[in-house]
Amino acid sequence: MTKPNQHRHGVILMLILALCFTANALFIRALGTAQDVDVWLLSCVRFVVGLGLIWIVYPIGASGFQPKHLFQKRRLITRGILGGLSIYGFYYTIVHLGAGRATFINNTYVIMGGLLAVVLLGERFRAALLGGSLLALTGLALITNAFGTGAGISIN
Repeated sequence: MTKPNQHRHGVILMLILALCFTANALFIRALGTAQDVDVWLLSCVRFVVGLGLIWIVYPIGASGFQPKHLFQKRRLITRGILGGLSIYGFYYTIVHLGAGRATFINNTYVIMGGLLAVVLLGERFRAALLGGSLLALTGLALITNAFGTGAGISIN
């Protein structure tokens, strides 16, 4: 594939991903308003579907998906546990707070990553980090309408 075709293909795949992510969040929210939703079951279904897609996309073998690594590599195990907990938390917040607010909270991990790099890794706190964090929070709030329709920030 040539560079323009790869770029176009990548953009199309990202748009499909964004559409699927949005549909997933709205579907979970609709389930939450229609009936009591078992967030644990939704998380497990996502795990099974995701694992199935990995098996379809990557062939099992030396250069592809190796399921034994899921149980042998400490960092992969840790990433899986933390990822699973974050999925559960995200789905839980979608059901109880709505898709917009849950997405806002979920996407603040990018900002927290930059701030934690200052605390945990000893990186310098720069004005660009502060400005970028505030700009990102503002953009997230505008995109997700996190503080709209009577929502507000409170300690309760």
